[in-house]
Amino acid sequence: MDSQTLPDFLQPMLQLFDNFPYLKAGLVFLISLALAKAIAFIVVNILGRLAKGTDNHLDDKLAEILHRPLFWSIVLLGSLIAINTTQPSELVTSISRGLVLTLLVMIATSFTIRLLRTLTDSISKNAKQNSLIRPQTLPLFNNIGLIVVIALASYIIFQIWNIDMTAWVASAGVAGIAIGFAAKDTLANLFSGVFILADAPYKIGDYVVLESGERGKVTHILRSSLISRRY
Repeated sequence: MDSQTLPDFLQPMLQLFDNFPYLKAGLVFLISLALAKAIAFIVVNILGRLAKGTDNHLDDKLAEILHRPLFWSIVLLGSLIAINTTQPSELVTSISRGLVLTLLVMIATSFTIRLLRTLTDSISKNAKQNSLIRPQTLPLFNNIGLIVVIALASYIIFQIWNIDMTAWVASAGVAGIAIGFAAKDTLANLFSGVFILADAPYKIGDYVVLESGERGKVTHILRSSLISRRY
């Protein structure tokens, strides 16, 4: 990735600075910054105008969360092009490429997490009684999505830096088995809470009567069900 990646109409202007590589790199960065602002502004405004024509607030939020990731992604790519115009050593090229790609993955990860939370929040607000994603189960799905996205992003970052994941995966497997045996009762209660949330035999806010005759209001369900005591 070098200055040849830039549009053809910019090439004659950049050729004037061939004898001044650092000045040329600064110019490339400024061009990428201007392009980032222009593209982000145009895309977000187009999406924003389209979103205003609908009754759904989801597209408004999508247009809102897209602006910064789009802007910084273009700026980072422009920075990488600017660095390569100075014709650095192979080591500097490799490190700069790794850093930029890592930052791009982090930006994409942050955007994906916000996008998933926006989608699940919208789904839960319109959920029916027996829907899988609803206000009671929303934290569970948000946490699952967070773990999956971070795990995938971590794997990609390791691949960018050519780090072998075999030993890490094996260690994680052994640790997972050990933790599973040590906390099997806690995990059993956790999965029971998930099944209760999915099947909804009772939900938060319901009143239940225990075998002992005590009556209480369900205030929390996950690893265990908490009941506010009533007589």
